[in-house]
Amino acid sequence: MIKIRKSTKIMKSILILTVLLFGSLTTFGQLKKFVWENQLCQFESVYNAKKYTDIQLKNTVKLFAVGGYSIDFDATAWKFDDIAKLDVKLLDEEYNRKSKELKNLNIVKTPFFETLRRNKLKEMQQSYRAKRATTEAYKNPKTLSNYKFADVCVQKYANPLINGGSDLLKIWQTVNEESRAKNGSPGNVKRIFDEQMNSPEKLEFARVEVMTFGWWNCVNEFIEYVEHDGSAEAEFKKLFTKTRKIECDEP
Repeated sequence: MIKIRKSTKIMKSILILTVLLFGSLTTFGQLKKFVWENQLCQFESVYNAKKYTDIQLKNTVKLFAVGGYSIDFDATAWKFDDIAKLDVKLLDEEYNRKSKELKNLNIVKTPFFETLRRNKLKEMQQSYRAKRATTEAYKNPKTLSNYKFADVCVQKYANPLINGGSDLLKIWQTVNEESRAKNGSPGNVKRIFDEQMNSPEKLEFARVEVMTFGWWNCVNEFIEYVEHDGSAEAEFKKLFTKTRKIECDEP
């Protein structure tokens, strides 16, 4: 039987300890802190810098933030004079800029966040199409007949808006009655409607209300908005070795 000398055992033990210590120091050197926040709280997390970069983490937070990469352009008018202020070029510019940025956003590469990116792009595209159709239709209702995204909305509102006259007034009354049913002061909504119906500008009032509370509310229901249900934040926290709250605002 071959006997291992005691000195050889000691040397091996020292070697193993050195390797373990070096590995621990290397891992420690790769750990970095990242400060981020949601709507209520600020957090400090620790991550492995070999897996992600600070920029990727910041961009990922931007991806799932409430309101992040939404189309802010307001395509609705609240009075007839506001229609002239709706500029479809501003909508085009916002969509082109944000969609390009989102497509090229350097995020943490996981299946969850790549799926979230695709869903946000889909939401943005649908919102853009709906807002563009709405903006154009305020000035030229005939464009609604070319909208292929929400057939039920086109069928209900396009022809009355295109035909105008008694058809428009009829659908206006329907839209207003639906608004009364949801309003805390239905009598006040009816009073305003009766005043406007007896006004020389009744067709102008009708177009604005039907477009804003009829057509837009209808088509908006068909946009597949990404839900902020906390799942993205939960997935984000999985990227870190630990996370602690720094401070929170009062709910």
